[in-house]
Parts: sequence; structure tokens; C-alpha cells
Amino acid sequence: MNKSEEIQKFVYSNQLFALYGGLLTKKQQEVMRLYYNFDYSLQEISENLGISRAAVSDTIKISNGHLENFETVLGISRQKTRLAEISKKLALTSLDPEQRRLIEDLEKELE
Repeated sequence: MNKSEEIQKFVYSNQLFALYGGLLTKKQQEVMRLYYNFDYSLQEISENLGISRAAVSDTIKISNGHLENFETVLGISRQKTRLAEISKKLALTSLDPEQRRLIEDLEKELE
């Protein structure tokens, strides 16, 4: 996996964590929050939580698997992406002020 693919995977995993993180265990949430939200290294997480580096790595892998499964079943990220694409296309068409306001409202909801 090249650097660009690694970054895309990191961003996608972070998005899934933002959507579905509440469905993980408290310990998984804590590890994932430190890794994705605070950019801690595996070693830093290990030291902060008093667990092995291998346990941190395993927790991230397992948690990401759960998050991907949640997305497969629920599809919220996929739906948000599709709605954002439609919204962008609509914004390029001729719209009256009320229609523009509705698109702006939709875009705010998708953030």
C-alpha cells in the first residue's frame, strides 16, 4: 500500500469511527479516539493505557473490522457520500432562492 492509499484508509477509518464509534466497547473507543482523534502512536497509547503495543494494534485492527461491518450493514457513510454528490450536482443547476436554501440545509446536515 502506497502512502496515498494509507492516508485514504486512515481518513476513511476515521470517518467510520466518527459515525459508528459509539457502537464499540468503551476500551475500543478509548484506543481509537487516541489513535484517530489525537494521532497518538501505538507506543504512546500503550504507555497511556498500560497495555501492550500488540494489544493496541490488535484493538485497532479488530475495531476497524467492526466499523467496516457496521458500514456494510448500515451504509450511512455511503449514503452521505451519495447525497453530497447529488447536492453538488443540484447546486450547479438553475435554482430559485428557496431551492438553493434547501440545498444549503442539506449540505449542513451532511457535514
